[in-house]
Amino acid sequence: MGFILISIISQVVWQPDGKGLLVIATQGRSSISRQIWSLSYPNGEAQNISNDFNNYQSLSLTADGRGLVAVRIEQAAYIWVMSGGNTNQSKQLTQGIDRYDGIWGLSFLADGKIIYETTPNGMGEVWKMDADGRNAKQIVDESGSTTASPDGKYLVFQSDDGPGVGLFRLNLSNGEKKRLTIGADVWATVSPDNKWVIFTRWADQVALWKVSIDGGDAVKLTNVSDYSLAPAISPDGKFIVFYWVKRNQKQPPEIVIIPFEGGEAVKSFNLPIQYFPGFGKNALQWTPDGNAVNYALFQNNVSNIWRQPIDGSPPIQVTNFQTDRIFNFSYAPDGQYLALSRGTFNRDVILIKNQD
Repeated sequence: MGFILISIISQVVWQPDGKGLLVIATQGRSSISRQIWSLSYPNGEAQNISNDFNNYQSLSLTADGRGLVAVRIEQAAYIWVMSGGNTNQSKQLTQGIDRYDGIWGLSFLADGKIIYETTPNGMGEVWKMDADGRNAKQIVDESGSTTASPDGKYLVFQSDDGPGVGLFRLNLSNGEKKRLTIGADVWATVSPDNKWVIFTRWADQVALWKVSIDGGDAVKLTNVSDYSLAPAISPDGKFIVFYWVKRNQKQPPEIVIIPFEGGEAVKSFNLPIQYFPGFGKNALQWTPDGNAVNYALFQNNVSNIWRQPIDGSPPIQVTNFQTDRIFNFSYAPDGQYLALSRGTFNRDVILIKNQD
């Protein structure tokens, strides 16, 4: 037992004797592994209740207080690459245990390199590799919804340094790190001209904002209810597409397009998208000609990439996988190759008994 940095607390439950708390939280700022912890009260000493390769989503105490019931998530994600939509030619590039490769950050650059987040030992890092999986190497020892600028010069990611959490820009050539925002800002994307960063800010209203790649005041772009998530900028830099997710689970998410300067929707599409918060980015990406938007659709226990033409014609299925789930994806800028964060996802209810 000792004093350990606990961050990103997702649930808190009092222990029956009032002498401590049970929490689901990550350890340290770079970890994404959500474990169950016991925190003594009032001194805050922490002790692991769980310590494994899985994540935990929720917990509650049994009626007698001698056990706890938790939802355990078993997730494994690896980077795959394929040519266009040819599922038969897909190739798995990463492997191993305790992997969440690319679920929060995955960028396919114009030079053929792939930049992705990974979590060895539960701690977030950013790696780069060739499109065939060779020459993989770590480039950053922290991560948080990481994206690369189209010119490959910068990484933009969420971190916590100094006054609080926010977005940072990292120059990959000289290692210079610069704060761009202060706030619970995620899912950043950089404009085609490499001048602007569009992101989702979690605040009283979960909205899209933009900030200069050089920093400065952030500007709010959307004013819709509920959640504006996972923005993507059109190749000509004129429009932004995002998921509009409603709190009412009976209403499916919509894909919405707004002008780059923000404002009212110019187009929206009601699609049978199943949104799973916390298990991947639910990415969107324009086709190179700007005439359609790619998205991942999970149905019948399998994910595939679909394409929605912006002229309103019916969506088109691009890939034809028969198993597994897609957590994130990124097309090469020319649209010829597709990188996927793909793998398995299972959720179980477990009982943990007090052995005292």
